[in-house]
Amino acid sequence: MSKYYIYLFRSQLCNIPGTCVGQSLGFIGGVSDPYECLEICQGTTDCAWFTVNPDIVACNLYANCSINIDDCPTCISGMSQNMLTLINTFNKRFQL
Repeated sequence: MSKYYIYLFRSQLCNIPGTCVGQSLGFIGGVSDPYECLEICQGTTDCAWFTVNPDIVACNLYANCSINIDDCPTCISGMSQNMLTLINTFNKRFQL
């Protein structure tokens, strides 16, 4: 796998259309910005994924995620930076 594809893979994990379906860790109301939701996820134990739902103005936090675009096409989901760090470490270790 080339470094270009790894970069593309990483960039696609940050602003994914749709909502996560997985083990919920709860939600925070009043959040409509994906970057604010990412920061909340980073500060939450076991949070690996997040979804921002602009229709109800909420940040949903998840331990794992399967993306579903049909349930909320206006939602934006992403992987926490902690998980991206693990991916980067793996890539460096195996020189991907």
